[in-house]
Amino acid sequence: MFSSTEFQIWLKENLNSSYKGNVSMIEWSVIFGTAVWLIWRWRNETVFHEEPNQCVDPVKSILAMAGEFHHVILARISKEANMTKVWQRPDEGWTKLNADGAVAGSCAAAGGVLRDHEGRWIRGFHQFLGTCPPLDEELAEISMGLHMAWQVDVKRVELQVDSLEAVSLISSREHG
Repeated sequence: MFSSTEFQIWLKENLNSSYKGNVSMIEWSVIFGTAVWLIWRWRNETVFHEEPNQCVDPVKSILAMAGEFHHVILARISKEANMTKVWQRPDEGWTKLNADGAVAGSCAAAGGVLRDHEGRWIRGFHQFLGTCPPLDEELAEISMGLHMAWQVDVKRVELQVDSLEAVSLISSREHG
C-alpha cells in the first residue's frame, strides 16, 4: 500500500514522464493522465448516477481519448504558441461567450466560457460529443453555450466563435 508521500511521488513521476511507448507515439504522461481521469469519471458515474461503466474496452477508450488530446489539443497549442491573442471585453451590461471545439477523426469535443464585461468568469462548459462532422460540432458548441447563458439568466450575449460557416448559417434569413 502507498503512503501519502509515496503516492504523490508516483503520481508526479507518471504525470511528468516524457516516455513515448512502442504502441503509439503519445507521451506516457498524456496516457496516464487520461486513464486516471476516465477511471475517476467512470467511478463517479457508477457511484453517483448509478450508471455502471458501459465501456466495452477501457484500454481502447483511454488510448483513443489520449490520442485525441495529443493530436488535437497539443498540436493546436503548438500552432498557436507564437500567436498573441488578447480577449476583448464586451460593452458594459453585456456578457461574452467564447466557445470552441475540435474534431479529430471520429471524435469531437466542445467547450466555452461565459465572462462579464470586466472579464470575470461566470460559468463554463465542456462536452465530449462523440462522432460528428465539424459543422455539427460548431453548432453544438454555440447551442450549448447559449443554453448555459440562459440557465444563469444572461440575456445580452456577445458570441465569439471561429466558424464563419456556423455564424453565417445562424445569421442567414433563409434559416430563421
